[in-house]
Amino acid sequence: MPASCNAKKVPGLQTTYETEDGFEGVDTARILTINPDGIAAEYVLKIWGR
Repeated sequence: MPASCNAKKVPGLQTTYETEDGFEGVDTARILTINPDGIAAEYVLKIWGR
């Protein structure tokens, strides 16, 4: 299920990832970008926290 923040459209490209204090392990994040011309790209990131 997509996060509620997916409903908010913003200009520009910036993402921020923060773990909870003490998190160690692997996490994933999915980023979907849709350009004004309608071209979309999806990125799946694997993030190692330590």
